[in-house]
Amino acid sequence: TDTTATGIQVRSVSAPTTAGASANAKNSYGTPVEVADATAVTDKYAPAVTTNGYETLDVDANGQIDHIKVIFTEDMQAGLVSADKFTVAGYTVVDAYAASVGAPTSATARTGATVGDDVNVFVRVTEKTTPDTGATPKVTIAAGMKDVPGNAFAAVADKATVDKAAPVLVTALRTGANAVTLTYSEGVYSVND
Repeated sequence: TDTTATGIQVRSVSAPTTAGASANAKNSYGTPVEVADATAVTDKYAPAVTTNGYETLDVDANGQIDHIKVIFTEDMQAGLVSADKFTVAGYTVVDAYAASVGAPTSATARTGATVGDDVNVFVRVTEKTTPDTGATPKVTIAAGMKDVPGNAFAAVADKATVDKAAPVLVTALRTGANAVTLTYSEGVYSVND
């Protein structure tokens, strides 16, 4: 007996030994069923960057941005991720890579990250000479990257970053008999208990 339910064709079979049948697949009446003419699903959707997927990082905690983390909606082909695809306003891009395991722990190398296809792409920039963890530079990404199934990423320009670089204490100066002035890498506010 042939039936159709919610756009899926099923065919009742008399025994699980019939070619293509599965003894574990049964309809609500307990009759074994098989999916007819199964079709493989192919990903044809282009990858994008997630909402708020551009993040500033200060991985060595010295008060200066050293990476931008870009979070894509799909795993990107690691071999197509490169520094020349990224521009970060006000910074010099020196490296870019997809990290399938870990995250960078160095401001000057890929230490801590294993390169491989992944949604997380790290863009290393040259640190400024002054503290800047509160900065939110704009990011531009050129065409030329693809997700693992081969769908091309469309270029984007001037995307805002989210401040994920924590403030760092830069100086602590005694400014009086009972006073100390603390200077951080970005503006901070006090929280009263």
